[in-house]
Amino acid sequence: MNFLNRMSLARRLALIVAGALLGVVVVTTLTLLGERAVVLDERKNAVRQTVEIAHEILVHHHAQAGKGLVTMDQAQTQAKAAIAALRYSGSEYFWINDMHPRMVLHPIKPELN
Repeated sequence: MNFLNRMSLARRLALIVAGALLGVVVVTTLTLLGERAVVLDERKNAVRQTVEIAHEILVHHHAQAGKGLVTMDQAQTQAKAAIAALRYSGSEYFWINDMHPRMVLHPIKPELN
């Protein structure tokens, strides 16, 4: 307390203002970090949902071929058409690669197929 009594009034006020500003900076930083985490989680969930939709389309067509309702070639052709038509976040799209990094379906540049 003796330390504060020896300081001038201007310095004490500056110390109070500096402490308040530091507090605001800390609270703002913590809030922004929390918001960033929320936005990233929402984005991850949105991407997960869109990928699950594409996966369910493929599972459906595979099941149709497995039941003998369509041939495997027909199922693959129908699945490719459905995947090629999918869009998310405006203009984002899905493509299909096989297990050897070859392009099976690219909806924007078919010459890559």
